[in-house]
Amino acid sequence: MTQRKRVAVVAGVGPGIGAALARRFSEAGYAVAMLARNPYTLDAVEREIDGACGYPCDVGSADSVAHAFAAIGTDLGKVEVLLYNAGSGVFGDVESITPEQFEASCRVNAYGALLCGPPLLLRPRQPSEASRSRWRGPFGRRASMSR
Repeated sequence: MTQRKRVAVVAGVGPGIGAALARRFSEAGYAVAMLARNPYTLDAVEREIDGACGYPCDVGSADSVAHAFAAIGTDLGKVEVLLYNAGSGVFGDVESITPEQFEASCRVNAYGALLCGPPLLLRPRQPSEASRSRWRGPFGRRASMSR
């Protein structure tokens, strides 16, 4: 019986930082699930990175996120790491940005992170796994939001 690799999800994969994150986690031995709205971008990055699988997903849509994480669970197994790299920006002054543009940006930048987090939080974990994952990142560095 072969042991499955640990699974990392990179949300917001493009040719830059998202692809670099996917590449780094693949090199560290993870099965990498890549999320992006553009399937052509996913296809191109998927061909470059051994063991990476692309899943078209709009992180601002609850249905799209649920569908992607369900497919990842079926294809690769339980997700252990989420790298939320999705982002959207609206550039202009307060007089030129429309409420619709602002809302669309917030759906990706904030709401999408909220949607992607619970699939990891709701999975059962062993107590030792929970304390270990809280303090160490996959490359041995202390995991922290502050510097």
